[in-house]
Amino acid sequence: MRNRFVLAAYPQGARRAEIEDLLLMAAADGHGSLGVGGVLNLLRHGLRARLGRAGSAGVVALAMIVSVIAGFLVASAANRLAWEGATDLPRGAARSALGELAAPGRPVRWSDDVSNAPFTVVDGQARARRISGTAGTPEAGDVDRYLAGLAPRLQAQGWHIEDISPTGAADDKTGALFARDAHLVLRIEDVPDPTGRQGMVSIQVYHTEPPWISVLTFVAGLLGALLGWLFFGWASRRTEHRRAATTAAGLSAGLGLALLAPALSLGLIFLNVLTGDYLPEVPFWGGLVPAGEFGGLVILSGAALGTAVLIAAWCRPGRSDRVGSPAPAHTRSSSRP
Repeated sequence: MRNRFVLAAYPQGARRAEIEDLLLMAAADGHGSLGVGGVLNLLRHGLRARLGRAGSAGVVALAMIVSVIAGFLVASAANRLAWEGATDLPRGAARSALGELAAPGRPVRWSDDVSNAPFTVVDGQARARRISGTAGTPEAGDVDRYLAGLAPRLQAQGWHIEDISPTGAADDKTGALFARDAHLVLRIEDVPDPTGRQGMVSIQVYHTEPPWISVLTFVAGLLGALLGWLFFGWASRRTEHRRAATTAAGLSAGLGLALLAPALSLGLIFLNVLTGDYLPEVPFWGGLVPAGEFGGLVILSGAALGTAVLIAAWCRPGRSDRVGSPAPAHTRSSSRP
């Protein structure tokens, strides 16, 4: 039966058996197709039935919160793993060509991050792996003129200039250029020259996020949200008629989610991918790294959420519809999903 897959939205029980019986009867009468509206109606009622607690309005809101957080966690894991398949940063001739473009006729002293992993943790923050270099500017002592001349050269090679900041009178205001193409991000900033004889610039290069990684991340996030809903429904039904277990699991889960809040707040930067402004310089999942700034909170959160899961698993399944003999056909036909 073509529409039988929608029955998976319902938990095992008498209600699921009754809906399946109704669909079989409709198919026998020549009405096998539910249509889009019918499918969506069954999915909506089935997913709600998975939460149990029919008299509770708040359970749906809680399930939505858990689903969003689960989607974020799964998307974060998928994004980090997908970066293992990204191309490496420029090396050899490609790096030399980039140095010649950034500082024509001047040697560039390049250095790599110690780790070859796509991301590293520096001062408690995850950041994208990069290559760095320093070079003297052709316009000795005039970084602003150098940056102004660099922009058209980059544009001619397909780079998009995001921003150019001139030097200022204040010591803490430096000239900088920010550009990117389809694969790389380029940051060039002036740095003090110890000798004071020429302008010096710092060059940093790291990857943009490939479109296939962004698409994979969103798909994984949607799947994670669905899994979060189903998992919350499982826990809700197991503790439904056990007040003490519900209270203990709820407090433990609430504590775990609260401890995740700082890391989750960083995830909002991934929304910039919708406008094309997202850059993985500081990844949206950086707050989840155990060695990062919020690593201690993440570990404690995992312990609290794990405790809530154990409490739900310890409980026997709550009372549910008993699978017995099917109701008479005339009774079932008047039932709503």
